[in-house]
Amino acid sequence: MRTRRLGLSVILLSVAAAVPYAQAQKPPPPPPPAAAVKNVSVTVNYTGKGAVDAGHAILVFLFTDPNIGAQSQPLGGPQVIQKNGGTVTFKDVSANPVYVAVLYNEKGDYNGVGGPPPAGTPMGIYAKDPKSPAAPVTPGPKTTIKMSFSDAKRFGG
Repeated sequence: MRTRRLGLSVILLSVAAAVPYAQAQKPPPPPPPAAAVKNVSVTVNYTGKGAVDAGHAILVFLFTDPNIGAQSQPLGGPQVIQKNGGTVTFKDVSANPVYVAVLYNEKGDYNGVGGPPPAGTPMGIYAKDPKSPAAPVTPGPKTTIKMSFSDAKRFGG
């Protein structure tokens, strides 16, 4: 009988000793809520003259100010589309709202870094219609915009 009690005591002590270790492990943190995701996906179609390819890409920029011009500073570097109708996604966008501008690298000599594009570069701004000002875009988990532009509007320099 003593052996049984001793055996039972050893089992109970073993279980009691293991419980703190099981409780000490923390579960992995939950994924961030969808509301915390601040992305902007942009699909662009260029309808002007010239093919969209690696040498003549569409550059997509985000800005914090709707008045986009030669003195504007983009929010980070551009995303590049090398196929007409392509989509890019800006992840973890730090500003709200943002404004979208696109350029067609007609001459193949502009990479979007180090200053504004050459005067005369085909450009477009995301807006309700071509005569409206830039439309605000709110980054989020499912923020997707589609836009088209041609060579009718050109960067003024």
